[in-house]
Order: sequence, then C-alpha cells, then structure tokens
Amino acid sequence: MKARDRQHAQHLLNQVHQQFISRVRDGRGEVLKETKDTFSGLFWTGEDAQKHGLVDEFGSAGYVAREIIGAEEIVDFTFHEGFFDRFTRRLGTTIAETLGARLLTGAPSLR
Repeated sequence: MKARDRQHAQHLLNQVHQQFISRVRDGRGEVLKETKDTFSGLFWTGEDAQKHGLVDEFGSAGYVAREIIGAEEIVDFTFHEGFFDRFTRRLGTTIAETLGARLLTGAPSLR
C-alpha cells in the first residue's frame, strides 16, 4: 500500500471513529461512565458494558423485536446448512486430505 493511500485510509478510519464516539456520547447521555478505555477499541462482556453505561439491558434480537418494537411476526434469516451441503463439503475435505497425504508420503506419481 502506498503511503498516500495508507494516510487516506487512516484519515477515514479516524473520521468514522470520531463519528461513532459522538453518536455513543449523544445516545447514552448521562448513563455513560466514560473512562480512558471506553473508546479505545477494547470490548467487554455484557455485564461490563452495562456497568460502563454502554447498554441498558440484556436481550436477544427476538426479545427486542417482540417486546420493544412490537413485531407480530419474526422471520429468522439465519443460514442453516443442509444435509447435502454438509455431505459434499466433508467428502471434498476427505478427498483433498487423502490426496495430500499420498502426495506428501511419496506415493508413486504418474509420468
């Protein structure tokens, strides 16, 4: 990466970080217990985040949808790998491992 490109990327990161800090401060208001580490890039457990005033409560996305927003129907878009996908992935891995092992152990090669 060229020095000029690196400086540009760093400038963008700094801007986004400052925007993030501003939004958190505005959004959390007086409940935020800011320390020197609050915006350092560290992260915390839910309990520690609550102690720092970064979150109010613990809950799942489903809880927020039902209880806070009042959604009547919740659609789960989580990807679930099917049997055929798992089978073919495992088969491919097994074939690759077997070929790799044979090539590395000096098995006869085609000429």
